[in-house]
Amino acid sequence: MSNKQRPQLQPAYILHQRPYRDSSALLEIFSEHYGRCALVARGVKRPRSKLRGVLQPFQPLLLSWLSKSELGTLTGAEQYKKPVLIKPRYLPSAFYMNELVLYLLHRDDPHDELFQCYHNTISNLKSLSGISGEDLLWQAYLREFEIMILQSIGYGLVLDHDVRTQSAIVDGDCYDYWPDHGPMKSDPHGSDIRGVRVSGATLNLLSNTALLREKSQHSDAATRTLFKEAKHLLRTILDHHLGYRVLHSRSLMTNLQTGKQGLAKSLHTAHSD
Repeated sequence: MSNKQRPQLQPAYILHQRPYRDSSALLEIFSEHYGRCALVARGVKRPRSKLRGVLQPFQPLLLSWLSKSELGTLTGAEQYKKPVLIKPRYLPSAFYMNELVLYLLHRDDPHDELFQCYHNTISNLKSLSGISGEDLLWQAYLREFEIMILQSIGYGLVLDHDVRTQSAIVDGDCYDYWPDHGPMKSDPHGSDIRGVRVSGATLNLLSNTALLREKSQHSDAATRTLFKEAKHLLRTILDHHLGYRVLHSRSLMTNLQTGKQGLAKSLHTAHSD
């Protein structure tokens, strides 16, 4: 970045922060019009800093900064909506979204549509009450975000046709989904599985946001099988594009079972490493 920029009051979220020198912090942000950016927040760790309680993850902010290089300097931050917290049950999912943005997006590359999807997904997670009956609904929200981020980086999923025959996906058929190509109908008599084995019903489910959310209202075994397949497919494809990087957020769900103290420690590590 060679030209000096002074973005003012830009809609943004904090993805990650870590201590910098004695009283400052290094921030990774996701902004609507500037994409992922790295900023230094000078003096933010001082007890009297007005920004200390503002720079929190998952809260919509209006940020201003000065950029003369890859590392900008934060010049202002304010909340433009009353903070709403995500229930602990869904915090690992929110941190997972942050890690996907951090590791899949290049810096200073705008993704306006993805930002809006991120904002909507975070808002949807905040709307959940934390009861077990919401399990499939929050999974639907995550699948939508995963599909959008893959599309944003140029690796959108092929969900509507067999890439070998060009024929439409059929609910009752099985397919092998190749991460770099797409789905190909499986040999029903073959034992050699190439790619990710997935049903046509799962592919059709992922191709239709309205159907995905409608199905999330059911808890029968068949629906849970579809959602399990969808999760496995997206995880495999994302792992492929992440270079099989280990994500901290995936261990948070396990730590959630150890109680609030274990979760709080894990969340602090995930946000400030």
